[in-house]
Amino acid sequence: MSVHTVIHDAVLVVTIYRPKRRNAVDGPTATEPFEAFTAFEENDSFP
Repeated sequence: MSVHTVIHDAVLVVTIYRPKRRNAVDGPTATEPFEAFTAFEENDSFP
């Protein structure tokens, strides 16, 4: 997985880590942060 997510309180940190590709974003890599942001927004347990 080239995209890592961490939640600190009510903050979602999304990190793209693709050093062999110089952190370039392709289609599948672009989908991962989008899905993480969507899941975070839909989660009602965060303020």
